[in-house]
Amino acid sequence: MPSDVQVEQKKIARADALVVVGPVLGWFIPAILEGWLQRVFSWGFAWTADKEGMHGHLKHEKGLYILTTGNPEAFYKTTGLGNAMNNILNSTMTSCGIKSAHIEYLYSISAVDDATRKKYLERVYQLGKEF
Repeated sequence: MPSDVQVEQKKIARADALVVVGPVLGWFIPAILEGWLQRVFSWGFAWTADKEGMHGHLKHEKGLYILTTGNPEAFYKTTGLGNAMNNILNSTMTSCGIKSAHIEYLYSISAVDDATRKKYLERVYQLGKEF
């Protein structure tokens, strides 16, 4: 395993819970974030598989994604992209053994007004307190 991946895995192993923060670019997370998930949540560290199926090795109670989007919520609902992202990202955590995963979207981050941005910050702050 490359040393940069080992550093990240050690951080994850020490953590009580995991929070991933990043953007959604159009229809999914950027390749660099997806690549990080694939490299760090790797075979032997986060999961293994055998004839019975996949076995998660992470013991965290919670995982959370906080994702900013450029599009409004309706775009992700009407296109089905929201459900697809939820399924892929949540199962990335839960299939690795994390007991529960949640995604918090901050929609249309560059287009909303200051009052909405303030509400987003308050929501993220509350999530942090509850986490």
